Amino acid sequence: MARASSGVLGNFKGKLGKVAARIVEGDTILSARPASFKASNSPKLVKPRQKFAVTVAFASNVASLQTLHDIWQLNKEPKMSAFNTITKRNFDLSST
Repeated sequence: MARASSGVLGNFKGKLGKVAARIVEGDTILSARPASFKASNSPKLVKPRQKFAVTVAFASNVASLQTLHDIWQLNKEPKMSAFNTITKRNFDLSST
């Protein structure tokens, strides 16, 4: 993983070939993407993915409400977005 404060890429985010980029607190974070990926469909792994999907949908709804987003923004974890903090703190409370 690489960190670029500024430079030729500016605030690049997204995918470019085998590299993925995101912006965290003004810094561009670059990371390598896997060459291939195959999700397992075993029941042991499907349930956590479904729970994660429910948590992400909840976090999206909370983050879309400006007042709640502002509250979470004040209480977010360092180097994480408010959305990721909402997701992380509510995953254990979610169900499929």
